[in-house]
Amino acid sequence: MSISIASRQYTYDGEPLQCRFCLPVADRNDYYCEYEIDWPTGMRARKVYGVDAVQALILAMKTAHADLLMARKDHGVSLQWFDSEQLGLPISSVLQDLDPSADRSN
Repeated sequence: MSISIASRQYTYDGEPLQCRFCLPVADRNDYYCEYEIDWPTGMRARKVYGVDAVQALILAMKTAHADLLMARKDHGVSLQWFDSEQLGLPISSVLQDLDPSADRSN
């Protein structure tokens, strides 16, 4: 795992669930950004690539948001941030229907 630069605490069926984002890393002509989610079944980490560090970080946040929304949809769990269904991460436009309360400015 790379250096963690930001984290967010959610509640997953009333229990804490943490999502961490790492410092983007140069990889040949691109960058990647790792993120981790501490699911109740264990930690899962992913690398997301972009053309520069900013794009890699934004895409990692969007991908993490998709993972969280799919857990909510597929497993029927309560997933909240500060007692809200809105998770406070950027969202891909193709997934906005999964999170009707999402901020559309991302």
